[in-house]
Amino acid sequence: SQPTWSPDGRTIAFLTDRTGVENLWIADADGSNPRAVSKDERTNDRPQIMTSPAWTPDGQYLVVSKSRPPDPGTFWLFMYHRDGGSGVRVGAAPPPQASPDSPGPPPPPAPNRMGAVVSPDGRFIYYAQRTGTFTYNARFPLWQIHRHDRETGDVSQVTNAQGSAMRPVLSPDGKWLVFATRYKTD
Repeated sequence: SQPTWSPDGRTIAFLTDRTGVENLWIADADGSNPRAVSKDERTNDRPQIMTSPAWTPDGQYLVVSKSRPPDPGTFWLFMYHRDGGSGVRVGAAPPPQASPDSPGPPPPPAPNRMGAVVSPDGRFIYYAQRTGTFTYNARFPLWQIHRHDRETGDVSQVTNAQGSAMRPVLSPDGKWLVFATRYKTD
């Protein structure tokens, strides 16, 4: 699912569970030569879920949102080299989960990070972030666009849309950010 072309048009990245757990794969543009980029295995807990693969402009790396135990049911950004490997988490790790008998207030909910896109110069990763997981009767805004600086590690919120902000897309020159939002009932 979720195929995406490499910047040079020679490779397609996609998600598949053909090994029994969802992983990131690439194949030649004609579909031949499929190969795993991530090689995560089954867990005894809930299944791994991946979404929204995106290439870096140089075509050497892929960024994907991944939810995998023991993370608390949220999605985190991971970057993989196109030749495979264990990948690296983009940004801070999730906050530790308190045990039921821990004193004090519960830790804040972990953020969800999805729909990443890399800036044309490769320095920034834009993504939608929401604090916590699904809730009934949620109040807007839920999601906002954030930007991770790959050089400094700094993260900043770049939107403040009352109707939320999600699915960022950058113009080819990197000067414009387009995102989905809800305004009133639209």
